[in-house]
Amino acid sequence: MWHKIPDLPNRIEGSMPAVSDGVYLVAFKGYECKQLGPVIHVIIFRQDGQAIAGWDEVQRIKAEIFGEEANAYEVYPPKDHTVNSFNARHLWIMKELNFGYRFRADTPNDVAAAEIKPVVWDN
Repeated sequence: MWHKIPDLPNRIEGSMPAVSDGVYLVAFKGYECKQLGPVIHVIIFRQDGQAIAGWDEVQRIKAEIFGEEANAYEVYPPKDHTVNSFNARHLWIMKELNFGYRFRADTPNDVAAAEIKPVVWDN
């Protein structure tokens, strides 16, 4: 069960509302972005400082707090833009940006039937 806790200080974004379930702490702040519409920056971390178990755990937390249908994105930036000061996962929830898998690969035939095309990068 998630409960609200006092806002967390954040040196970049000012104070951020936060919730906790006793194991995880989730802080978030909303923004209005001209290009993308509303964006919510979400920071998830364990209160004991340990690493988050994995994708399933992040997905569960996202669904419980922001809803099953929320689109959340995790970014892996270039090395010179990386900030890795503690065990946390950063997500961005964007209602207007909607991309990802459109099928469930429950069987190998489903994967083969999906129209997946290679991407060619122009460098």
